[in-house]
Amino acid sequence: MTGGGHFAGAVFQGKEVLQHKTFHRYTVRAKRGTAQGLRDAQNRGHTPKSAGAALRRHNEAALVKDIQDLLKSWSDYLSVASGIFLRAPKYNRSVFFGGRGAPLEIKDKRICSLPFATRRATFSEVKRVHDVLSTIQIYGLLIIIIIMPIKTVEEDEQSSEDEGSVQLEMVEVTLGTLDLREHEVKPNKKKRRKRRERKTTEREGELLLTSDLSHWQNSGTAVVCEWWEYGLRDALYTACKTGDSETLCTLLQGEEITALHLNTPVDSAGFTLLHVASAAGHKATIRLLLDAGSDPACRCPPTPYGVSPDKDTRNTFRKYMAEQPDKYDYTKAQVPGPLTAEIESKKAEKKKAQKVLRRRREREQKEERRRREEEEEERTRFLELSDTEKVVLRSLPSPTGAVLMSRCVFMCVCVCFRRCWQCGASLLGKVPFEYLHFSFCTTRCVQAHRRANAAPKP
Repeated sequence: MTGGGHFAGAVFQGKEVLQHKTFHRYTVRAKRGTAQGLRDAQNRGHTPKSAGAALRRHNEAALVKDIQDLLKSWSDYLSVASGIFLRAPKYNRSVFFGGRGAPLEIKDKRICSLPFATRRATFSEVKRVHDVLSTIQIYGLLIIIIIMPIKTVEEDEQSSEDEGSVQLEMVEVTLGTLDLREHEVKPNKKKRRKRRERKTTEREGELLLTSDLSHWQNSGTAVVCEWWEYGLRDALYTACKTGDSETLCTLLQGEEITALHLNTPVDSAGFTLLHVASAAGHKATIRLLLDAGSDPACRCPPTPYGVSPDKDTRNTFRKYMAEQPDKYDYTKAQVPGPLTAEIESKKAEKKKAQKVLRRRREREQKEERRRREEEEEERTRFLELSDTEKVVLRSLPSPTGAVLMSRCVFMCVCVCFRRCWQCGASLLGKVPFEYLHFSFCTTRCVQAHRRANAAPKP
């Protein structure tokens, strides 16, 4: 079992635990509820570059390696296991089946998904799941369970072959001349007796069935109703948890569904069906429950709006508030306010304007970086020249005399009169410090140039 940075696995032989191991890594950001790898896959163009995101990516890779190493160490148990039960999200199944050295094969018939909802992947949860899978529930005569028989083509062919073989063995006909006479054909007495016996047994079975049903109606109505309510709540919970809108719509159209079923807590924490759908982020399921009468102002401390994992799910409540403002107590449900199409259009325009400003700011920053790079290149070229070359360039009558020079030297001719001879800084808009034929930006550059060109003492 894996999910949300948690992993738990165990090897059972009957009720005995042969091996077990659990891992936990920080891979899900708090208050967001999605793994970092899943968020990166959803927003490939805008992946976050924070330290926390980098840490979560590193932890995801480490968790994958830990799981694969553990399953490789359990390869002896996996090769002889009669069944392998797996619970993993769709985006995380590559941990078990992806890559060349995958620990499991996707075509292995022993691998089965867990057919019911589970909690966080811990060792105690693994033991609970094993107990559920290894337990058989036997129902009494008072419980009516409708199960559609699952028949395969092979079983049908085998049954037809068996029936054909039985008919070939049982049918034996003896021919005689007496049967060929006309107008004296009489039915076989044995067949008539068999038909009578079959009719009597059918009548006795019907009488027994009616008596059992009457007994069940008189004494077991309460038990059946209780089991029927349990199955109905389980079907509603599964539809809300998985986001199966079609099944939920079919269940809600039944006459036996009332507001009591929708607003009754389904667990010890006090969560209702609307809490379950909101926590799972199924927007269509939330609207169906609200239309059916599921109250968002539940007394449970976290309201359905409060357990919503993302902004889109929360906006579903706000949009429904705009459509049905008087249906529920939205103040008690902690819904901040209605969300209409006009508000959404204003937000879209605001985001568009912010995007335009951001692009303009990026262009300005790009232009500023380009200008600084050109300034730095020009300064570097000027500093590479010696004082003699600078004097020669300065003594040229005009830039036209330097056309025969290289482009680098020509650029220095154009800028040598407005740059510091020591550090190469621009002198535009400044009053330079000069001595002899040199120009400087500060007195520090003047002193440094003098010390560098001072004559050695005798």
